[in-house]
Amino acid sequence: MSLLKNRRFQLENLEERTLLTAAPWSTADEPDYSGLVVTTLEDVVDASDHYTSIREAIANAESLGADAAITFAKGLSGKITLTGGALQIDSAYGLSIDGDNRVVIDAGGEDRGFEILSGPVTLTNLEVTGGFHTRQGGAISSSGDLTLDGVTVRDSYSGKFGSAVYIARGTHLTVVDSTFVNNSSKTHGGGLYVEKTASADIS
Repeated sequence: MSLLKNRRFQLENLEERTLLTAAPWSTADEPDYSGLVVTTLEDVVDASDHYTSIREAIANAESLGADAAITFAKGLSGKITLTGGALQIDSAYGLSIDGDNRVVIDAGGEDRGFEILSGPVTLTNLEVTGGFHTRQGGAISSSGDLTLDGVTVRDSYSGKFGSAVYIARGTHLTVVDSTFVNNSSKTHGGGLYVEKTASADIS
């Protein structure tokens, strides 16, 4: 104790130091799924409004570069009236849209409901109505593999082939527990039209 009695203690400033830590996993490469939940029934594209429309969700899904699933926010139900034309999907990695039996896609007699440029695409538990096209695929036109599960297509028209659904060559259609009501075509396929070299499983 006598050795410390007359000593002064001083504080010295040290240089800045960075403490390294190790996270249990890296999130840098994980896809961001926050924009895949539809939160509005409006057909809008506005990144500043803090809502996600179905059209925005589709664009967000395509940007992921991975298999993606679009759902609808809890409590959101009703009709989405398309004001920007058909909902175009170009998803080589795969995309599913589940309406949870709460959502109607209404094309308003102006265009198709869905125009699928590539797939696979799965539509589940939703309704598509009011589709129109002067040639093929009044409600849905698909150039990629398509699955309809619990889907209702109604009140749609095409000038030539497949008023409800048109399936292009070299693709596959799967239909499960789905309903086609009051769709009409001027020539062929009032309900479904499946091109040559395409295939279909319907149950």
